[in-house]
Amino acid sequence: MKMFVYVIDSDIRGIVSAVDQEEAAKKVMNAYIDHGGPEFDPECVNIKIIPFEENSKFEDHPDVTELPEIFQGIAWV
Repeated sequence: MKMFVYVIDSDIRGIVSAVDQEEAAKKVMNAYIDHGGPEFDPECVNIKIIPFEENSKFEDHPDVTELPEIFQGIAWV
């Protein structure tokens, strides 16, 4: 399994684990269909899948992964 970042309509971001980008998009869509509430319309959303960089894990610490650039600059609360 690989890790991917997903972005829905430029404002919802998250991480999904999948074999490839196609499976990642399906997993995200299914999760939001099941849990997104009545305001989630799968016909009107744009889901972008971004693979993690190959070098995002530290070789000597494989359980630590650096977040992709898309998360940089977010004000974490």
